[in-house]
Formats: sequence, C-alpha cells, structure tokens
Amino acid sequence: MNSMELQPLFNNYHRKVAKIDLRFKRYLYDQINWKARIISIL
Repeated sequence: MNSMELQPLFNNYHRKVAKIDLRFKRYLYDQINWKARIISIL
C-alpha cells in the first residue's frame, strides 16, 4: 500500500479523534498515582 491509498483512513481517523470530548474522565482517574513508574488497571 502506498500513502495515497491510506490517506482516506488517516482523514477518517483525524475527523473522529477531533470530535472526542477530552474533559471526560473515568471514575478511577483520581485514584491513580500518576507518579508511579508503572500503572496497571485490571
């Protein structure tokens, strides 16, 4: 595949990502130690 064939996929991806509301946070967000070297959620 060349980049011209993939361009419609990239365009679709960027259009969908642009619509995501980044203000949304899951309920566990405040309970996670973001300074930890590794984070695992089961």
